[in-house]
Amino acid sequence: MKLVCITPNLKHDYLASSIIEGLKLTNHELYCSDIGNGIDVSYSDTEIIHHAKDADYIFVIWGKVNTNNPPKYYLLDLINRKDRTVYIDGSELTYTGHKGNDPWLNPLMLLKCKWYFKRECTSTDKELGIIPLPFAAVSDYFKTNKFNDDKKIDLLCTWGANHTTGLRPGCMYIANQFKKHGYNVVTNYQTDYYKSISDSWIVLDSYGGGQCNARLWQIAANYSLPCIQKWTIEYPNSFIDGDDILEYNSTSNLYDVLLKYISNKQKIKDMTLKCFEKVSTHHTPIARINYIFNKLNE
Repeated sequence: MKLVCITPNLKHDYLASSIIEGLKLTNHELYCSDIGNGIDVSYSDTEIIHHAKDADYIFVIWGKVNTNNPPKYYLLDLINRKDRTVYIDGSELTYTGHKGNDPWLNPLMLLKCKWYFKRECTSTDKELGIIPLPFAAVSDYFKTNKFNDDKKIDLLCTWGANHTTGLRPGCMYIANQFKKHGYNVVTNYQTDYYKSISDSWIVLDSYGGGQCNARLWQIAANYSLPCIQKWTIEYPNSFIDGDDILEYNSTSNLYDVLLKYISNKQKIKDMTLKCFEKVSTHHTPIARINYIFNKLNE
């Protein structure tokens, strides 16, 4: 299938990179406006407009603008094929990805695109026709070949640079309480992050810039059990609390959840294997592309 893609200019974006990986793995013929996020060959505006004339779809992929590098959305007016145009919105906070008074949904893309997919899709958005599309577990996340039965860490709680966001300080406090119960709890920065995940029974996650962030997929892809702040956004093939994931909605609730499960290693293993299977089946870049095209064909 021939696809023209208006892509972020160099700025990495988790949703953009997962969608582009999926498009490449499913062998679509891609003509992209800018390099980055897996794209290493770009085309001029003139070439993009030319290829868009007979492209099966035009994919417009969101990118956060931190400097003077906005995606080339002006090409949409020159292409003028709304009936074949798909918007992939990876934003959070507002449609720009920045705090402020900007709208939640991109008004330009609502007018110029037939399909609007969104990472942070609320139930209200879905009622308006917005289609949920969270991040995926990209190939580079899968560092571990099998479940490690000799895990040394009972609970891992590490946030990197963004350790003051939302419930994260409270999660750190709760995690440290379990040290007092005799569990091996790791809360410091990890230089070998993926190995630490593989060596952990449970790894904590909480909201970052949005509810959906990369950590969930990194945890699941490396055979550990994600314990996440419960999402209120919509997403396909959702996880089931107590079956293939753990969820909490406050720091006090987190304490109760961990107390219930942290000592039951067989239960944690069973849930972890279910989580890994669900992610590797339904939440990879290829799965996201199949999901997108199923929606386009409805």
